[in-house]
Amino acid sequence: MDFAIMSGSAFDQFKPGEAVTEVKNLFAWANSRPRGMIILIDECETFLESRDTLNPKRIRVLNEFLAQTGSESKKFMLVFATNRPNVLDPAVLTRVVASVDVPLPTEQEIYQLLQQFLKKYLYEEAAKSVGKKWEGGSALSDNFLKRLSELMAKNNFSGRDVTSFVISVTSAAVASKGFTLEKEP
Repeated sequence: MDFAIMSGSAFDQFKPGEAVTEVKNLFAWANSRPRGMIILIDECETFLESRDTLNPKRIRVLNEFLAQTGSESKKFMLVFATNRPNVLDPAVLTRVVASVDVPLPTEQEIYQLLQQFLKKYLYEEAAKSVGKKWEGGSALSDNFLKRLSELMAKNNFSGRDVTSFVISVTSAAVASKGFTLEKEP
């Protein structure tokens, strides 16, 4: 099967009439694929929001999507990704055959993510970009990362939140004198 990934907000770049045409084009393309197609719509709630709260100009776009997906198809399969399923239009939910809930990472998983992302972004990529090996600094000790993992888990950090945190830490290290981080007293 062929595979396509799009963001739900991709249709926001079009005027409503153009977006309707693009929805038609998307499904014409999907239906023409000889091996079938999987279409992943990330942040689908931005595109498939309930008509009760949807901007009236966007309802035609949603209606076209519903018309294109009104019956089962052997030509394409839709995969929706959202962290807000409660805002999806009820008619969209009738097209969902199975749902997979991806829970927030545990404290141990956050610890592993911190180690993985620090290695990738700080110890390898940033070190290469500044031309200097990461010498460390007391701010990222193993004990600190374990405590940080505990706090992040208690505060419902997602994998994306952990990644954003590490990227911020990396930016601070790159901007610092000496490519280090130290804890504040």
